[in-house]
Amino acid sequence: MNFLLLSFNPDSPHLSGTVQLSIGEASENTFQVKLLCDEETLDIFFKFPAIFSLNTTKYPDGIHLLTARAVIKGVGVREKDYYLCFNNQDEKPADSLSLAYQAIEKKNYQSAIEYLEKTKGEKRYSFLKDSLSLQIRLLEDLCKENFPVYQYRNDKKILEKLSFSERFPSPTLQIFSLRLLGKVSIRESDFSLADNCYSRISFLYPERITSEIILEHLKIAKFLGNDYKEKELYSQLKNILQKNPDKDSPEYLYYLALSEKGTGNKEEAENLFRKLLETDFSSQAKFQLAVIEEEKGNYQKAISSLIPLSTESRKDRLEDYARYHLATCYYNLG
Repeated sequence: MNFLLLSFNPDSPHLSGTVQLSIGEASENTFQVKLLCDEETLDIFFKFPAIFSLNTTKYPDGIHLLTARAVIKGVGVREKDYYLCFNNQDEKPADSLSLAYQAIEKKNYQSAIEYLEKTKGEKRYSFLKDSLSLQIRLLEDLCKENFPVYQYRNDKKILEKLSFSERFPSPTLQIFSLRLLGKVSIRESDFSLADNCYSRISFLYPERITSEIILEHLKIAKFLGNDYKEKELYSQLKNILQKNPDKDSPEYLYYLALSEKGTGNKEEAENLFRKLLETDFSSQAKFQLAVIEEEKGNYQKAISSLIPLSTESRKDRLEDYARYHLATCYYNLG
């Protein structure tokens, strides 16, 4: 829905004075688009493209929420949020919400949580109350590097709204939110949304892509049967690994082996996996070697390796994958 993708002139992280908001072309099924700032209506448009001049001096400096809300015949209401920072003074905005996002990017998570708690109590941000509560929970889990999927099952709608907002002030929090939404979506077998989450991370923050994020995206590509995407992600993984200074670590070798396997260099992958059999990545390496044997048609050999792995209980759910491949091997053996 391109008409919900607004453009700004001037376009800057900190906006001041009068800013032109442009709404793009819309289909004939679009009845109207309403623009709101901090949940207060700015204008309603019935013809497109359209332009609105926003006077930022009418608002206090700091974070504001611009919403484009469309009414579409046969579809209903669709909307997109834009986080804007108004700055009409000489100094940087010092509102509690701006300070919270600044603290997140400095990894001062406890300070950020305190600022968000303070923001929740401020009248000017009352329209963000539910979102702020969610952001506090996300930050608490980010501190623990934890993705408690089940705790967010009932928050999918607001999590999606936050994750797919535009110009969000904290890349760190948005990436975490998108990854969590992706995991929630996988649990609900909504692989298309999960794929959109990780694709959005790649689009918005290519410089922040890690091997862990790529591996999470790879699982989704496998579920979707997108071979082209898989190879693309494995190549991306290999490029990231080549920049890794710790090239002798088992973790590096494991990810490198995965990238070699994913790009078709199975012989090199096997050699690398074998090097890991006496390391902390032994179980993962055994599993990957078993899968390679399965792909070669050596089902009995694969079964011998998969049976012990299928009985282990692990955080990475390796036993579930082992059972799946066991079933496949037995099926192929008849």
